[in-house]
Amino acid sequence: MDDPLLRYVAYLEGFDRAALEKLEDRVTVDVRFSDPFNDTVGIDAMRAVFSDMLEHVHGLQFKVDTYGWCKHPPAASRAMLAWQLSGCLPAFGDRPWSVEGMRLLEFDDSGIVSVRRDHWDAASGLYTELPVIGRLLSWMRRRFATRVELQGP
Repeated sequence: MDDPLLRYVAYLEGFDRAALEKLEDRVTVDVRFSDPFNDTVGIDAMRAVFSDMLEHVHGLQFKVDTYGWCKHPPAASRAMLAWQLSGCLPAFGDRPWSVEGMRLLEFDDSGIVSVRRDHWDAASGLYTELPVIGRLLSWMRRRFATRVELQGP
Protein backbone atom coordinates (compact mmCIF):
# COMPACT_ATOMS: atom_id res chain seq x y z
CA MET A 1 0.00 0.00 0.00
CA ASP A 2 1.92 3.03 -1.29
CA ASP A 3 -0.64 5.74 -0.49
CA PRO A 4 0.20 7.29 2.93
CA LEU A 5 -3.43 8.28 3.46
CA LEU A 6 -4.69 4.73 2.90
CA ARG A 7 -2.00 3.41 5.28
CA TYR A 8 -3.11 5.90 7.92
CA VAL A 9 -6.80 5.05 7.47
CA ALA A 10 -6.00 1.33 7.92
CA TYR A 11 -3.99 2.20 11.04
CA LEU A 12 -6.91 4.16 12.52
CA GLU A 13 -9.48 1.50 11.80
CA GLY A 14 -7.34 -1.07 13.60
CA PHE A 15 -6.42 1.22 16.48
CA ASP A 16 -5.87 -0.45 19.86
CA ARG A 17 -3.12 -0.70 22.51
CA ALA A 18 -0.86 -2.63 20.12
CA ALA A 19 -1.33 0.05 17.43
CA LEU A 20 -0.49 2.72 19.99
CA GLU A 21 2.93 1.10 20.40
CA LYS A 22 3.50 1.63 16.65
CA LEU A 23 2.59 5.31 16.67
CA GLU A 24 6.17 6.29 15.75
CA ASP A 25 5.65 4.52 12.40
CA ARG A 26 2.68 6.77 11.58
CA VAL A 27 3.52 10.25 12.93
CA THR A 28 6.60 12.46 13.13
CA VAL A 29 8.49 12.95 16.40
CA ASP A 30 7.31 16.57 16.51
CA VAL A 31 3.72 15.86 15.41
CA ARG A 32 1.13 18.55 16.18
CA PHE A 33 -2.11 17.06 17.50
CA SER A 34 -5.22 19.03 18.35
CA ASP A 35 -8.84 18.26 19.16
CA PRO A 36 -11.51 20.07 21.23
CA PHE A 37 -9.64 19.18 24.46
CA ASN A 38 -5.96 18.98 23.53
CA ASP A 39 -3.35 20.92 21.63
CA THR A 40 -0.02 19.13 21.85
CA VAL A 41 3.31 18.92 20.10
CA GLY A 42 5.37 15.75 20.09
CA ILE A 43 4.79 12.05 19.80
CA ASP A 44 5.00 11.46 23.57
CA ALA A 45 2.20 13.97 24.24
CA MET A 46 0.05 12.44 21.49
CA ARG A 47 0.70 8.95 22.87
CA ALA A 48 -0.39 10.15 26.34
CA VAL A 49 -3.66 11.52 24.93
CA PHE A 50 -4.40 8.27 23.11
CA SER A 51 -3.44 6.11 26.08
CA ASP A 52 -5.85 8.09 28.24
CA MET A 53 -8.57 7.67 25.61
CA LEU A 54 -8.03 3.90 25.50
CA GLU A 55 -8.31 3.80 29.28
CA HIS A 56 -11.56 5.80 29.38
CA VAL A 57 -13.35 4.39 26.32
CA HIS A 58 -13.83 0.62 26.32
CA GLY A 59 -14.14 -1.18 23.00
CA LEU A 60 -12.88 1.88 21.16
CA GLN A 61 -13.40 1.76 17.39
CA PHE A 62 -12.65 4.22 14.61
CA LYS A 63 -14.59 3.99 11.39
CA VAL A 64 -13.50 6.20 8.52
CA ASP A 65 -16.50 7.11 6.37
CA THR A 66 -14.80 9.08 3.62
CA TYR A 67 -11.38 10.51 2.88
CA GLY A 68 -9.43 12.30 0.20
CA TRP A 69 -6.38 14.31 -0.65
CA CYS A 70 -6.67 18.07 -0.91
CA LYS A 71 -6.11 18.95 -4.56
CA HIS A 72 -4.88 22.52 -4.62
CA PRO A 73 -1.31 23.62 -3.86
CA PRO A 74 0.06 24.36 -1.36
CA ALA A 75 -2.19 21.69 0.15
CA ALA A 76 -0.87 18.79 -1.91
CA SER A 77 0.39 17.08 1.25
CA ARG A 78 -2.91 17.56 3.08
CA ALA A 79 -5.81 15.16 3.39
CA MET A 80 -9.17 15.18 5.09
CA LEU A 81 -11.33 12.41 6.41
CA ALA A 82 -14.71 12.00 8.05
CA TRP A 83 -14.77 9.52 10.92
CA GLN A 84 -16.87 8.03 13.68
CA LEU A 85 -15.46 7.06 17.05
CA SER A 86 -17.47 4.68 19.21
CA GLY A 87 -17.13 2.66 22.36
CA CYS A 88 -18.49 2.45 25.89
CA LEU A 89 -17.89 4.94 28.68
CA PRO A 90 -17.18 3.15 31.99
CA ALA A 91 -17.65 6.44 33.84
CA PHE A 92 -21.31 6.28 32.77
CA GLY A 93 -21.97 2.62 33.47
CA ASP A 94 -20.41 1.41 30.20
CA ARG A 95 -23.09 3.23 28.24
CA PRO A 96 -22.53 3.10 24.45
CA TRP A 97 -21.18 6.35 23.03
CA SER A 98 -20.20 7.64 19.62
CA VAL A 99 -19.16 10.89 18.02
CA GLU A 100 -18.61 11.94 14.41
CA GLY A 101 -15.91 14.30 13.28
CA MET A 102 -13.56 15.54 10.62
CA ARG A 103 -9.79 15.27 10.58
CA LEU A 104 -7.23 17.34 8.72
CA LEU A 105 -3.92 15.58 8.17
CA GLU A 106 -0.65 16.99 6.91
CA PHE A 107 2.03 14.60 5.71
CA ASP A 108 5.78 15.21 5.55
CA ASP A 109 7.86 14.33 2.49
CA SER A 110 8.25 10.72 3.66
CA GLY A 111 4.47 10.19 3.95
CA ILE A 112 4.29 10.40 7.75
CA VAL A 113 1.67 12.52 9.54
CA SER A 114 3.13 15.77 10.87
CA VAL A 115 -0.14 17.51 11.78
CA ARG A 116 -3.43 15.99 12.90
CA ARG A 117 -6.33 18.30 13.68
CA ASP A 118 -9.58 16.69 14.80
CA HIS A 119 -12.81 18.67 14.68
CA TRP A 120 -15.92 17.43 16.43
CA ASP A 121 -18.75 18.83 18.50
CA ALA A 122 -17.69 18.27 22.11
CA ALA A 123 -21.01 19.62 23.40
CA SER A 124 -23.15 17.00 21.69
CA GLY A 125 -20.36 14.43 21.49
CA LEU A 126 -19.45 14.26 25.17
CA TYR A 127 -20.73 17.03 27.42
CA THR A 128 -24.36 15.98 26.92
CA GLU A 129 -23.45 12.64 28.53
CA LEU A 130 -22.69 14.39 31.82
CA PRO A 131 -25.66 14.39 34.22
CA VAL A 132 -25.99 18.09 35.18
CA ILE A 133 -24.17 19.74 32.30
CA GLY A 134 -25.90 17.48 29.77
CA ARG A 135 -29.37 18.60 30.86
CA LEU A 136 -28.29 22.23 30.81
CA LEU A 137 -26.79 21.93 27.32
CA SER A 138 -29.88 20.15 26.00
CA TRP A 139 -32.07 22.93 27.40
CA MET A 140 -29.79 25.60 25.89
CA ARG A 141 -29.87 23.93 22.47
CA ARG A 142 -33.67 23.85 22.51
CA ARG A 143 -33.84 27.43 23.78
CA PHE A 144 -31.51 28.92 21.17
CA ALA A 145 -32.40 26.73 18.22
CA THR A 146 -33.68 28.54 15.17
CA ARG A 147 -37.27 27.70 14.63
CA VAL A 148 -38.08 27.21 10.99
CA GLU A 149 -41.56 26.60 9.79
CA LEU A 150 -41.85 24.87 6.47
CA GLN A 151 -44.67 26.01 4.28
CA GLY A 152 -46.14 24.01 1.48
CA PRO A 153 -46.16 25.10 -2.17
